[in-house]
Amino acid sequence: MDKESEEQDHLSRIVTELSLVRAGQRSVDHPETELLRKREQFFRRYRWAIHRYLGSLLRSDTLADEAFQQFALLYLEGRLAGYDPNRVPFHVYLKTVLRNEALRLLRRGQKSVELGSDAEAVVDDYDSAANRFDEALREQLVARAMQVLNQEEQRGEHHDHSIVRLLSELPRTLGRKASATDVADLLARLTGERPQPEAARRRRSRAKRRLGDQLYQTACTFLDNPAPERVEELLRDVNLWQYVRPVTRGDALEND
Repeated sequence: MDKESEEQDHLSRIVTELSLVRAGQRSVDHPETELLRKREQFFRRYRWAIHRYLGSLLRSDTLADEAFQQFALLYLEGRLAGYDPNRVPFHVYLKTVLRNEALRLLRRGQKSVELGSDAEAVVDDYDSAANRFDEALREQLVARAMQVLNQEEQRGEHHDHSIVRLLSELPRTLGRKASATDVADLLARLTGERPQPEAARRRRSRAKRRLGDQLYQTACTFLDNPAPERVEELLRDVNLWQYVRPVTRGDALEND
């Protein structure tokens, strides 16, 4: 099992052991099964980003685990219920709650002594920790969008997943963008038929459009209020909007 999978399993165990319930309260308006589903959905969305953020703030896996559990208890007790989606994006609100929880943990005298540093100094590099959160969230959004494309490709619907992988890998491996010829070569290997350059360009454009669409749809699932402006805020903050904007505007993408 790779490190990322181990981290995800570790956080899953923490959540399971705490037996969290969405908003922390049973309600006649929200049957138990629905509460459990929402609880699992919330932590499936954010747990990796939360833990990475806390680890960056606290610089200790042990303290990050403790802060994660304290945050989970806040969630259990329904203390996030006051969030107003019309005032601030949820991921921004969430980082503020987590930073406060990290400070609260460190301000316990023995913790500050243990770390050999003032609590305020430990979390002084807030921007760096916030970037770690955004990076983790970005990776999760991309991974889920790519998972959908891969599932569709496995069903024989298209080859967009393979094309998007090619588009992302060539700049890293060869230092250049994938051309229509590269796409044609790929499709020839996958299907046994080599498309003409114009057809390859259209397939490349469609794959990019499909990725943008899936990124947008995935971002919507991370928000209780997926209004277009909120989705755009989230995608801009994690540096994915440039892949989605052409889809929302209906741009052709042919010249990219």
